Amino acid sequence: METQSHIHEGHEAEESFSPRGALTFFIGLIVMYTVLWFSLYVELLNRR
Repeated sequence: METQSHIHEGHEAEESFSPRGALTFFIGLIVMYTVLWFSLYVELLNRR
């Protein structure tokens, strides 16, 4: 019985895993590229 409970606990731990660092990095990268794109877009609009 004890081995089944350990397996069950390990299975729950695998399901609750979330790569917070990778997600934070990816969201930061998206925000950085968005700011870069808008700054270039505004710069090109101001050159008219």
